[in-house]
Amino acid sequence: MFLGVNVSSAKAAADYLKAHNFDVNGPNPGSIMKEGETTPPPPMWYRVSTADKPAAGKESLTLPIFLIEYVYAGWGEKSRAEGLMEHPNAARCIHAVWFAVRDAEAQSRTLGDAGLVVGESREAKFLGAHGREVRAGQGVLVLLQSSDKNGLLAKYLSDHDEGTQGIIGLSIEVADLAKARQLAESSTGRKLETYKGSYGPSFLLPPEVTHGVWMEMFQPAGH
Repeated sequence: MFLGVNVSSAKAAADYLKAHNFDVNGPNPGSIMKEGETTPPPPMWYRVSTADKPAAGKESLTLPIFLIEYVYAGWGEKSRAEGLMEHPNAARCIHAVWFAVRDAEAQSRTLGDAGLVVGESREAKFLGAHGREVRAGQGVLVLLQSSDKNGLLAKYLSDHDEGTQGIIGLSIEVADLAKARQLAESSTGRKLETYKGSYGPSFLLPPEVTHGVWMEMFQPAGH
């Protein structure tokens, strides 16, 4: 899995990364060909990433992250107007993406060099992990490293190659936590307990019912 971060200008993002010593790929255009089309349509987006194996002396975003600029900036509003972003579980947006990393402070410094804002520390006791938030526009990256050699996050890292650092969870904001929980319980046949999460009252879905990631659903405090 990869995280795509929506940017207002792929060129400006690439220029910034290059100016801060990153080995950059792009901006590269992309589009979707419909069935029966023989030539690609005009670019629908521009994508920027960093090299998997950067040149000597250059930096790279070693996490599975890329930056993307959509040519049609109003696609989100259009989708909302058409009802395509209305979910039965009252989901509003992905607020945070959790990454399993081997050194949260080193990763936060790299993301800070890339122009993101390093934030406060975070702890995930059920994973046996601690780390730090990094803010990316309206969303958050949560970098988690193992604090318990027998914990779930330590097992995840031990099951993967030494260089692998991946997405292990999501925090999804919902408009109505009770509605989301009721639907999740009826769909999974599980009793899901609520708790006080970092972003507000929450409940948690385990990886075995979400195709491989922890999924926290929360309603912002005061809403």
